[in-house]
This record gives sequence, C-alpha cells and structure tokens, in this order.
Amino acid sequence: MRSFPCLRSRLYFICAFRLFIISRVMRVYELPEHKKAMKVIMDTSFLVTCVKWKVDWFKQLEEHRLYIIPDVEDELVKLSRGKSKDAESARIALVRLEHTDVLPQPANVKGTDNALLELAKEGYCIATQDIGLKERIAKAGGHTAFIRQRKFVVTE
Repeated sequence: MRSFPCLRSRLYFICAFRLFIISRVMRVYELPEHKKAMKVIMDTSFLVTCVKWKVDWFKQLEEHRLYIIPDVEDELVKLSRGKSKDAESARIALVRLEHTDVLPQPANVKGTDNALLELAKEGYCIATQDIGLKERIAKAGGHTAFIRQRKFVVTE
C-alpha cells in the first residue's frame, strides 16, 4: 500500500478551512429574534397532543422557558376526571407539569384562548395545536409553537 505524506496536512487544511467558513457564517447569520430563547406558554391542546403522540416537549423546547396559565391547568384537571380518550393523556400531562411555572392570569380577560392571545401580544410564544387560536395569534403579531409531523415541535 502506498503512503501519501501530504495527505495528513491536506486533511488538516481542509478541516481548518471548513471550521473557519462555518465560524464566519455563524457570525453573519444569527438566528432571528423569535428563534432565540423565548418564554413559551403551553395550551391544553398542545399538551394533550404531545402526550398522545409521545412528543417530548421538555427536550425539544429545552432552550426556552416553559409556562402554563391557571386556566390551562383547570382544563387539564377537568379533562383528566372524565372517561374520554384524552383523560389519560391529561393525567400524564399534569404529572409532567408539576415543576412548570404558572403565570398569573391576565386581568379582565375571560376564556383561556383570550388570555393566551393577550399574553402573545405581550411577547410570549404560545404552544398550541388549535388552528383558530394560531391564526388569531398570527394576526396579532405573536409567535406560536406547534407539533409538525407528529414528532417535531416547531416555533414560528
């Protein structure tokens, strides 16, 4: 077998050059503001769907700060008491949310969706599977997170 003495130095040069290019690209193209660490408030539909489809939202949203509001917690408790297919998912979601921070409910707002919309206007990202709520948040200029392809949590 023939040996190439310059091969090692060429490989070193190629690797160093690639690292240089990658570092330059990373400096030029920073992530958009909404892709950086955000405060994410999770909705009931998002939590139940994550449990149903076995999506680990804690791992996929680990760079973000996760919250819920009291209305979402109440909805999960009511759902977990029933005998529907979502009851077991709601119970599991409640157990997984034991150490999640609960934000105070916005004043003078009735309904979970309206409260989430108000918080989206304040700069929070809302994680939901509710299409109507996603459209309302988009019209208000807020950010949303949702499940795509039954396995990925995507933020917009």
